[in-house]
Amino acid sequence: MKLKFLSLVAATGIFFVSCSTTYQSTSDNAAYNVTIPTNIRSHFAIAYPDATAVVWNAYDVNSVPIDWGLTGWNTLGSDAYTVSFNMGSDQYYAWYDANGNLIGTTTVVSDYTKMPYTISTLLREKYNGYTIDRIDKEIAGSKTNYEINLSQGDTKVKLLVDSNGNVLKEKTK
Repeated sequence: MKLKFLSLVAATGIFFVSCSTTYQSTSDNAAYNVTIPTNIRSHFAIAYPDATAVVWNAYDVNSVPIDWGLTGWNTLGSDAYTVSFNMGSDQYYAWYDANGNLIGTTTVVSDYTKMPYTISTLLREKYNGYTIDRIDKEIAGSKTNYEINLSQGDTKVKLLVDSNGNVLKEKTK
């Protein structure tokens, strides 16, 4: 009888464990190419608890995947940090200054149909005939902007657009 009861308890425990949500701690799966201060790691773990494939590096102005000048984000020094990570199937980048303040986060928008309607309307009305080369969603504090790279023949346009479809900055080459 005890064996049946213990088997039932064990089977129930295995069932509940297999049905629960699995979370990976960012500190357990992170690769540290530099020493990251504890406060920055803590801030990151709180902001992105479901992050996976976390890789920390020292900030390098030459390896930033966005147009830093276009974003208007604070200038960072060599004592700042970059972290790349995955959230679901999307890859993100985030930057922290030496004091542990999150400067901003970005991810590539791969499905243009999921852009805010106001931005889709802007692109259709003002940039009709241009090809979308890349869109990055950039989050800094409570603001979400989109860096949009367009081309038409030899003409290249970079836009910084807010969520309401307002062009904040425009660069043409």
